[in-house]
Amino acid sequence: DNYKDLFNEVQKELEVKGHKVMNPAILPGGFEHPEYMRICYSMIDVCDGVCFLHNWKDSFGAKMEHRYALKHNKLMIYQT
Repeated sequence: DNYKDLFNEVQKELEVKGHKVMNPAILPGGFEHPEYMRICYSMIDVCDGVCFLHNWKDSFGAKMEHRYALKHNKLMIYQT
């Protein structure tokens, strides 16, 4: 329910550590799920790694992003 707050909190934590962050929680509403996934895949393509929140397995989209990131040999970071 509060995923945007969680995403923004983790974004700040990563930025403090010197990382540039692509945050899908800032995308505007109104698109269909497949359209959001195309955007998220493009975001993953330009990043070295992907950070997954502690509850990522509860999200259909996050599981799709996880498979995509694995397939493209991205660094995986898991929030604990």
